[in-house]
Amino acid sequence: APIEGEITSIVTKCLNGQAMHGPKAMETSWGAIMPACKPIKQGDTTVGALVIEFDVQSFVDNTHRSILICLAFSFGVAIFVTILTAWLLKKLSAPLYRKLAYTDLLTGVFNRNAFELDIRHLTNEKKEGLVVLSCDINQLKTINDQTGHAAGDAHIRTFARLLRHQLKGFGKTYRIGGDEFTALLHNVTEDELEEKMEKLHSTTQ
Repeated sequence: APIEGEITSIVTKCLNGQAMHGPKAMETSWGAIMPACKPIKQGDTTVGALVIEFDVQSFVDNTHRSILICLAFSFGVAIFVTILTAWLLKKLSAPLYRKLAYTDLLTGVFNRNAFELDIRHLTNEKKEGLVVLSCDINQLKTINDQTGHAAGDAHIRTFARLLRHQLKGFGKTYRIGGDEFTALLHNVTEDELEEKMEKLHSTTQ
């Protein structure tokens, strides 16, 4: 069969008994190739040559195609990860931001924002059995002046824990400012409330 004139010298050497491998791609009449040639022997006599031509252009095209496919796939994965991350951040951060917005950072009870929001949302039905309890810490200024604000903050945190514990199951406790606390209680009788207050007073003493 006809062969490209550009590889004639390689084939000639191969027919003379020398295996040949093209050191680099060669431009031929039908494209870039990487030739390899091995003698076919019968005994010690070379009777032919096996010529293999590796299609470099096809390899380049396939490589380009593979790169494009990989880039497209990577781009798609990047978009998917970005969308998924944004969705997760929104889903996880919304409750977190809401908690931060309505929680007093010093004590962990609800803050004034939560108190005002809950007051607005109360229905007439809930208002019928509603008890609004307001209390504060006596002599907090003296505590701050004599032992420092860290001690005052410790008193506030302790008082908040006591309120939340004593009123658990009856409603919510809010710190509305400084040492002032308010609780919105539902379905609590006067006797239950008086008992809670006496126990809270004795405990704080």
